[in-house]
Amino acid sequence: MTDPGRRWLCHGCAMTTRQMAGSERTERPASWVNHDGHLYCLSCRRVLAADIAIENEPGSTVGRRAELRRWAVVEFEIERDPERSNGEIARAARSSVPAVTKARKRLEARRLVEA
Repeated sequence: MTDPGRRWLCHGCAMTTRQMAGSERTERPASWVNHDGHLYCLSCRRVLAADIAIENEPGSTVGRRAELRRWAVVEFEIERDPERSNGEIARAARSSVPAVTKARKRLEARRLVEA
């Protein structure tokens, strides 16, 4: 009997992905996370990061919410893999290199304050 591979369903967007039959079995795809018992794909993780940023600033204007979303996605991408270049992170976040540079500085300052 052939191995059908494993399948995963994203709780956020209902996207399904599967592991190739015959490959080494994994718990889940590398960019997916298990949060509160649900699996989320990378795209939905970016949306969740943006939603959390907006929830932390209730009553903000439409423009401010858009700004918060942009910053949250850039920061998410930096924290997801800080070793990537600013250009790679900018492409992943659909942002600019200067925005990534500013976000790295802001995250570093936040870490210093929290330490």
